[in-house]
Amino acid sequence: MKKIKGWLIMVLTSVFILLFVVSMVVLIPDLFRTKDFSKDSIIAIVTFALFIVLLMLGFRYGLKMVMVKTTSTLANYDGVLCIRFSARITFKDYLNLIFRLSFRKPVFLIYLGFTLLILVNFITSGSRIALQGDIIFPGVFVLVVVVLLPVILFFQTKRIYASNKLFHEQVSYSLDNNVITIKGETFESSIQWSHFLKITETKNFFMLYQGKTNATLLDKNAMTLPDKDEFRKFIKSLPATELT
Repeated sequence: MKKIKGWLIMVLTSVFILLFVVSMVVLIPDLFRTKDFSKDSIIAIVTFALFIVLLMLGFRYGLKMVMVKTTSTLANYDGVLCIRFSARITFKDYLNLIFRLSFRKPVFLIYLGFTLLILVNFITSGSRIALQGDIIFPGVFVLVVVVLLPVILFFQTKRIYASNKLFHEQVSYSLDNNVITIKGETFESSIQWSHFLKITETKNFFMLYQGKTNATLLDKNAMTLPDKDEFRKFIKSLPATELT
């Protein structure tokens, strides 16, 4: 189902990219031929270009859904996994992770694209917009995207961090071939590797997903370089796991 959705996104974005490219091929030569470098013409070109960039990002998103690695590409792992470390995830690292993941989502990219379009339109014809009294909507939209969304995300992340006791305790991690054991000052749990649906790697974390949004975080800064390399080899052998 995920691959079908990816193919659908790729087909739709490809059609629109082709339409916008053809439109620009027609528009730009005509612009130079007539020497009509008016503000409206420039806005039209910039708008087409931004939409093409957004569509290419959508195509890339669909391609990632189609090209996701599955069990058919599993690697053999005949070693003995024995990794031990302890860590305490800081709010700064967690906040950076949430911001990085959130602003990579297509919906935020679409918001950003429309924000750029509004800013371009406002900069190139700001005086006319002000005279017409239409400055309120662009101003509110830019305020929401550029200011309010990051602020709302910051406070949501802060609330989640404050309510999760795992973030406030020194946590010990024990990884072997069968399970990962997580032990804090007030809790302890063991999870079999087969329960994880997806494993991703960011700059500072390994993210072990048990659901679409529920993930166990392994702080890479607390792991030694040999342990990180060994764990990368191990997770490539896990069945029913998507590696991205």
